[in-house]
Amino acid sequence: MDSDKKNEYTEMLLNAYNKGLLRIIWSTSGFSLGIETEKRDFIPELSEKAFVDYVFSVIKIVIDLAEGRNVDDISEEDLEVARAIYEQEDDLKNHLYIKKHSKIHCFKLLESQIISYRNDENPKETEAVSAILKLSTENGDDESSNAFEVSGRDLEYIIKYLTELKEKMDSI
Repeated sequence: MDSDKKNEYTEMLLNAYNKGLLRIIWSTSGFSLGIETEKRDFIPELSEKAFVDYVFSVIKIVIDLAEGRNVDDISEEDLEVARAIYEQEDDLKNHLYIKKHSKIHCFKLLESQIISYRNDENPKETEAVSAILKLSTENGDDESSNAFEVSGRDLEYIIKYLTELKEKMDSI
């Protein structure tokens, strides 16, 4: 790839990543790129195989940095781009270790939907509001999901519990 094209790809990758248009989705089987459908038009280079190959090569360097591998044979330009991304990937070393070495299912995705229960006699009146949470997990190519309903009270308990758990983990 010529240096002008590589510079263009570098700029596009860093701009898209820094603006949140392009995300790296880390999974137990590797990684993928996350691009919201409505934001796809902002990255026309995604239709170019050379650009996608470049992005994947940079992400592989990010993985090498996180895992402490030797990066001496990588060009300084590619290493600089990978470092810029790595610095923004919070706790990536630990995250990747868990994704690769866990013997059980790992967290993948949490989705939610707010629902309301309506009064049978007057549907404009709301009797109660709750949320449906869908928790997706993965182990290699094996995926699983469970959906459950929570009240506001349940949600407060979950938030409090998870906040305390995070504080304990941070203290270690």
